[in-house]
Order: sequence, then structure tokens, then C-alpha cells
Amino acid sequence: MVLAGAALLGAAHALSASTVFQYAAAVTGFEVAAACLIVVFLVKRAGGGMRSTAAAVSLYSLLVLRKGGTLLKTMLVHHWELCLVYFVFVAVVACWATSTFRKVDATKDTVRVASKWTLRLVAVALLHNAFKAPAAQFAVYGILFVAYLRTRVLKLARKKQYYREDKTK
Repeated sequence: MVLAGAALLGAAHALSASTVFQYAAAVTGFEVAAACLIVVFLVKRAGGGMRSTAAAVSLYSLLVLRKGGTLLKTMLVHHWELCLVYFVFVAVVACWATSTFRKVDATKDTVRVASKWTLRLVAVALLHNAFKAPAAQFAVYGILFVAYLRTRVLKLARKKQYYREDKTK
């Protein structure tokens, strides 16, 4: 997983120019959002009514962190047919939204940037899950943060061409 995460992180910019990866990144992002909606719905049904919004948000975030995976796994095991239809519907909506945004010239670059960041987040998730020790995860995040700062400094100093398309149009 370390090699896959590092390779995906390094190639995210080049892959984000590909139409296939733009659709795949959109489907991935929409599916993660759909899974989060299921977990929030299940946690909301399991929890009681909260009077304070801050208390509700903190309780829900704690429950999602503690019980979200278990709730989602239970939902997928017992109601897999409904979940399959739900996730296929979400994938169709993601493809439709991506094709709609790609047709407009003003949002083509936005789709590319969104797919690049989705690919980067998938790569970070792969790197995070590759190590179980918190110290190793902390070291990976430190290395990623330093690498990100380096790219920002290089971009500000204009020492590297980050965009393939011609910006002088």
C-alpha cells in the first residue's frame, strides 16, 4: 500500500488530466459522501434528540469515529440490495455531474483540480492505512506536509511548470 499510495500521490497531477480518472475521482468522492450520509443517518436514528447543535455535532462526530464502520458494515450485510442500488444511483449521478461540468469551458479546470485532490486524498488514505503504528503515521504526515510546503514554495518561485495546458490563451 505504501508504493501504491506514493505512486498515486506522485502521479495525481498527470492522472487528473485523464478523462477516465476524472470520472473515477468523481465517483469515488460521491461514494464517500454517500457512505458518510448513511452513517450520519444511522447515528441520528440511534441517538436521541439534542437541544444544542454543538453538542449534537460533537456527539455525532464521536459516534461516527467510534461506531461508523460498525454501523456501515451492519447496514451493508443486512441490506446489501438497497445499498447496491443506492451506490449505483450515486455513481450515475457522479458521472452525470462530471459530464455536465466537463462540457462547460469555465468549469473544466475545476473538474481537473477536484479530481487531482480526490486522487491525492485516496493516496493519503492508502499511506495512512499502510501503517498501524501512530508514530509511523505521524512521520508519514510530517513528510507529506514538508513535501506540500516544498511544492508551494517552488510554485511561488515559479521554478517548476505545474500546469500542462497553455495559460497564455
